[in-house]
Amino acid sequence: MTAYINLAEYCHTFFAISAIVLILGAAYIIAAAVAMRLSRGYATCSVVLAAAVFIILQSMADVSLCANEVDPRFSLPAVILKDVPWIIVALVMVVIFAAEVLCLVAVNRAGRDKLSPGSVKESLDALPDGVCFFSEDGRILLSNRRMQHISSDITGIGILNGEKLWRCIEEKSVKTDVSDGLVIFTSDSKVWNVRRSEIEAEGNRINEIVALDVTEQYELRRELEERNERLNSVNERLRIFSRDMSRLTAEKELLDAKIKVHDDLGRSLLAFRAYLTAEPSKRDRSKLLPLWRYVISVMKKETAPSEEWDAIEKTAESLHIQIEINGDLPAGLADLPVSGEVRSAIMAAIRECLTNTARHARGDRLFILIKCGADAPHGIRVEITNNGRAPLVPIQEAGGLSNLRHMVERAGGIMTIESSPQFLLRLDFKS
Repeated sequence: MTAYINLAEYCHTFFAISAIVLILGAAYIIAAAVAMRLSRGYATCSVVLAAAVFIILQSMADVSLCANEVDPRFSLPAVILKDVPWIIVALVMVVIFAAEVLCLVAVNRAGRDKLSPGSVKESLDALPDGVCFFSEDGRILLSNRRMQHISSDITGIGILNGEKLWRCIEEKSVKTDVSDGLVIFTSDSKVWNVRRSEIEAEGNRINEIVALDVTEQYELRRELEERNERLNSVNERLRIFSRDMSRLTAEKELLDAKIKVHDDLGRSLLAFRAYLTAEPSKRDRSKLLPLWRYVISVMKKETAPSEEWDAIEKTAESLHIQIEINGDLPAGLADLPVSGEVRSAIMAAIRECLTNTARHARGDRLFILIKCGADAPHGIRVEITNNGRAPLVPIQEAGGLSNLRHMVERAGGIMTIESSPQFLLRLDFKS
């Protein structure tokens, strides 16, 4: 088998380069073990490997330089190497390479389990927030990538001096209630809460700048403020509405009282006029007293539906008008299955028609037709007419009829008046 000294020159060059690479690998292992402060075993192993490779490299150099001399003087390692078969040299270098790989893997594995300056820097770079430490004169001691990014965004350059960076942050900060500290905005639409503090380590004062990502909190607070503004606006409108509602309620009650007093006094006066125009022998005061008592109770708001209907019947009796009720009627008109507001509107319509029958139509019979369910388009229909003379001209709503329409519409109903061929008042309510 060919000895190493008999190889071609380019083969000697290849082996030398391979040895140099192995020496560099061993040197890296030594530096990593020292930097990570690993046990001496890692450094010792790498030193032994580096020394072995160095001896081999020196022997290769001697063999290459002295091979063509007439009287070569080889060093002791070269004497051994020159007659060794080249395959043995290659195997030795492969073994050394494998040993370096195993040693490098062991160093990296030990480094991951051991705290070192490199692992600290790597951990800081992985943080989503910015961190920077600097001395009293502004010299940067340690900073992570995020703080470098923030500095580049607000100053245009990386971190060169901690004091200058802090002054720039103070200039670019904005007033906000998101949190304590200074708040800055970066071009990537993020919001940062920046704080500065001082710590003491080994007798030295170190300044720390921390930038916290508060983008989500800022957006939530801004959304909350917008909602609060809308709520304040709604509350203001509700306050105005409540105030207007109270005023409208008072006006409605006052209007209802006026309508009721107007109608009841009108019927009472008509009954009193009929009493005065009657012959003395036919006058009956006992029919007037209940009517006036009812008017007084209305003004005191002490009437019940049944009492109101009784008063209507007594008024009709005093005016010599007969009331006829037909249709879907329960036990009594006062027991109609409707709300109190609808019942009051129906009673007011009957009172108004009773008064107009005596005053304008000169009739003596009042007809009331009540329809419920399928017979009524909206739920409940009330039709009121009389046997008096028909209106000569279309009826113009004024006074009692106008007030009655307001009452019906407030109760959610529809009021219709027909003048021909006979007077007809129609009320439609939802059931």
